[in-house]
Amino acid sequence: MPDIFISYAHRDNNPIDPNAGHWVDDFERGLRDKFADLLGTNDVDLYRDPKTDGVFRPLNVIDAALKQTKFLIVISTPRWHSTDECRHELEEFLRIHGNPSRIPDSTKQRVLKIGKSPVDRNKQVPSIADLYSHDFFTYDPVSGRHHELDRLGAHRHKFQEIISEVAQDLYSASEDFDSARSNYWKGFAPSVFVAECTEDARNLQAKLVKELETKYSVVPERSRFKYSQQKEEFLSQTNQLLQDCSLSLHVLGQNYGRSMVDDERSATQLQIEAAGEIASKEGGVRRVIWLPKSTVPTDPRQEKFIEKVKTTCSDFYVASADEIEHHVREITQAGNSMIQSSAKTESSTYLVYEQRDKVEAEELAVALSGQRKIEMPKAVGSLDEIYQHHKSKLMTADTLLIYWGSVGQPWVEEKLQDIFRIKGFGRKDHLPCCVFLGPQQEEQKTRFKSDAAMILKEINDLLSWVSRVKEL
Repeated sequence: MPDIFISYAHRDNNPIDPNAGHWVDDFERGLRDKFADLLGTNDVDLYRDPKTDGVFRPLNVIDAALKQTKFLIVISTPRWHSTDECRHELEEFLRIHGNPSRIPDSTKQRVLKIGKSPVDRNKQVPSIADLYSHDFFTYDPVSGRHHELDRLGAHRHKFQEIISEVAQDLYSASEDFDSARSNYWKGFAPSVFVAECTEDARNLQAKLVKELETKYSVVPERSRFKYSQQKEEFLSQTNQLLQDCSLSLHVLGQNYGRSMVDDERSATQLQIEAAGEIASKEGGVRRVIWLPKSTVPTDPRQEKFIEKVKTTCSDFYVASADEIEHHVREITQAGNSMIQSSAKTESSTYLVYEQRDKVEAEELAVALSGQRKIEMPKAVGSLDEIYQHHKSKLMTADTLLIYWGSVGQPWVEEKLQDIFRIKGFGRKDHLPCCVFLGPQQEEQKTRFKSDAAMILKEINDLLSWVSRVKEL
């Protein structure tokens, strides 16, 4: 998606002085350079309709870019606030992403206002009138006149300084945006329990955990969790942590590791055994015991324990860090083999989503895959093939789940009509339906109601709903 969309009145880019530069061109170029420096890459995805190439771009092209962008930059001038096309870009962005377009759990906005020239507050678009403005002009206290800053003028250093401030604010907001998105979807991801390991294996474990934390919820949180030295309390802590996890990861090192004060077995061995007991039960945690390649035990106790694990544990792997990460990803995303082999006999949920929300919908499907078979729309084919596939799933699914992400409310209402259309197709029984709310458009979604579907926004509530309808 475009990271940044610049909205501006195109005449504001025309130079007043033939020797002066094009202001918006200079602003964009400077912002690209500064933002790229902060990102550490030249790959800055920025959209701006230049309107200088003689190509007319219809509103649907502009709107498509607005739907996918992270941040909207408004070049505020009297002309911008009085131009219908400019106001439409702001209104469409706020309609799609919510008004106010605030990043969840952050004080930052997804709309940045750039004051190229002063505009009386009463003449500004109300939705951004009180928004903080990065002003590229100065006032002369004697004459009361303002002077615009530009790349070539006497105040060019100030021009570059403010661009740097904009880039830093944009970078900070972008980090909050990515963090909010990651934290939201991490709640849907499978939880991975990372067991205690010996000091010699800690660096390899930490490297793997760092990778896992970008995709999964990892427990326990190392900086805040402390295990007991007493065996019973230690096992109680371990079992409690394992309770809500779909996978446990155990890294074996060269050394045997610390023992409990009241038991000779190491913490590593106790946790492997505890996870093994839970893994043996139906629906229990999946256990992965990893011996990094080239690891040679230096402690006779560890050598003996590794031999025991090799001969008694089917979930023991000698692998590189990349190989074990790939294996963990396969387990958590695809589900265990029992779930996959029995999918044909499970209840099925048809998960419908708009194409731009595909990534989030797929993560939601992973979160639900342990309870039900998840069917999804056909993405490739002719319009007729896609429609027939959609119709077929509506006829055979036990439940309908509509994921409402970045798309507007009319799309959701159109999908809800499918519940009534399928009766005309010949379906006799009722199709239970749920609309699940993604993190976008928070204010708009809280007002949404439907007699045809359950409206949910918390993953635990959705899992409970799926469990209830599964029993019907």
